[in-house]
Amino acid sequence: MNESIIKHPLYNLINRKKYIVCDFLTDVPEVPPDEFVENIKNLMLRPINIVVNCYRLNNLSDKWMSIFSVLHYQLLDLDSKLIFLTPTKNLQKVFERNEFKFIKTLPSLLRAIEELEIEGEEETKLNFLKAFIYGTIRTLFIQSNTPSFRKKVYLKKATETSFSSECSGYMTVFGENFFYTVVISFNRSTIRNVISSMIGSELPDSDSDLMDGICELMNIIMGQTKYVLVKKGKITDAVPIVNTTTPRAQMIKDYPDTEVNFDGKPYKLFGRGNTVVVPCSSVQGDFFIEVWVPREHIDKVMKSIVH
Repeated sequence: MNESIIKHPLYNLINRKKYIVCDFLTDVPEVPPDEFVENIKNLMLRPINIVVNCYRLNNLSDKWMSIFSVLHYQLLDLDSKLIFLTPTKNLQKVFERNEFKFIKTLPSLLRAIEELEIEGEEETKLNFLKAFIYGTIRTLFIQSNTPSFRKKVYLKKATETSFSSECSGYMTVFGENFFYTVVISFNRSTIRNVISSMIGSELPDSDSDLMDGICELMNIIMGQTKYVLVKKGKITDAVPIVNTTTPRAQMIKDYPDTEVNFDGKPYKLFGRGNTVVVPCSSVQGDFFIEVWVPREHIDKVMKSIVH
């Protein structure tokens, strides 16, 4: 691929053969320009490494960092990397904040090229679960202009028997050897704002509209999940992604009284098992991705989603 450049007064995007350089030309305003956001959305669809040259930057606001956070996790899921070169002392202080410690910094482009030549870690067998988490973040960003990033993963206590927020959608995923249930949980105002942004008009504040919106959101996320797995070569268009139940939604925090059949046996969802919580922050408010799994398989799930 020949080198090509997208020029902007604040930055250049330089397309190299094996990576893209985002070269900031000057300090940037607090709010990223719309052109930059659209460029990032396009980059999310490509499994390619990105190197950010930031030695001219004194600071990046939380709005810029939230976009880079989304980009980082999407590239990670596509086996690609986001690397920042030669940050200034002020910018390094931003990177050292807990929510941005994922940032990888290197002193030179040569070191970055060497880093990108290193092969990635062995793939986990729970590709769908990781892809679902990143598909959620990607969907909110692309469909509703809602940057978000994940926080520290934790395990719910056995005494906690309800979803993390009042408005939740869930579906059960069946693998070869075990199954688990994925949940997206929002408070009422957050999911209403997200869906309103997606459809371009204000969503009525009714339980039925909100539940329909959550189910549609989960269907879109499923499409993004399949896209990621196809890009990584884990499935093809001719191979079903996984067997799942139809998305369901509810407007109360209590766990539903639901059973599924697996391997010829009935199981009560959210019964004998553990729930892993992936808390996420966004400009619309916090939300939670939860994964309930039978207790004997909890270690596999934790290893799959904790980086």
